[in-house]
Order: sequence, then structure tokens, then C-alpha cells
Amino acid sequence: CKYNFRVQRVHEMLKLMSPDAENCCPSDLAGIEGCMDLAQWLVRQERQVATEAYENYLKSQSAIEVSGNGSGNGNGNGNGNNVATNSESYHLPTWLVAGIDDCRHVANRYGLRGKYEMGAGRKKMCSYIYENILSKR
Repeated sequence: CKYNFRVQRVHEMLKLMSPDAENCCPSDLAGIEGCMDLAQWLVRQERQVATEAYENYLKSQSAIEVSGNGSGNGNGNGNGNNVATNSESYHLPTWLVAGIDDCRHVANRYGLRGKYEMGAGRKKMCSYIYENILSKR
């Protein structure tokens, strides 16, 4: 696990820690199985990766605005110097966008500590982003 978090790119790690078909993230699965130390460590890693992905998204959106919304040389990157050309760098997964929108409601951000069940990992990541980035804007 630790090796993966050090060497993988943010968008690749986000894919690995996204909710599965039952809406469980890796931290949820570890907590449900009673591996509390691992679950708590995974929560920290999930938050870090999701936050980095969101920050990358914000940076790339700012770069698009600076370059004139992608107009210019016809390849969608303005003058070629200001905008990331990797489309994954500025697209967030639907589950993360929807989760951040849900976190705007106070009730969806509290009571998550020590909770490991379907959807809890996603809520923890999204509420962390909301509380540490969006609420300060």
C-alpha cells in the first residue's frame, strides 16, 4: 500500500480509491473488516489524494480562464503555455463532484469519524475538501 501512494500519479490513485459497486472505498472495507489501524491510515491517504486531485482541477480551470477559455491555436490549449493538455488533469470523477455538492449541507459532513460503511469513505474525502478548500474561498 505505502509503495503505491508514493509512486502513483494522483489521478491513477483516485481511480484505485474510488467507491466500488457497493459504494465502499478502501478505508470502508478495511474498517468493516475490523482493521482499524489500516482503515484510519487509508482515510488519511484517501483525503490527501482527493484533495490533490481537486487542487489540480482548480489550477487547471484557472489556467483555462487565463488562456481565454481554450481559444487560440485550435487545439484547445490557448497559446500552449498556460493550460494542461492532459484531459484527466482537469476532470474529476462524477462521484467526487456529486459528493462535494452533497457536503454543502452540514448534516452530510458530521458524524463520520470512526464510521466505516457504504459511502462513508466518499463522504470523508468530500467533506475534507469542502471544509479545507471550498469553505475558505
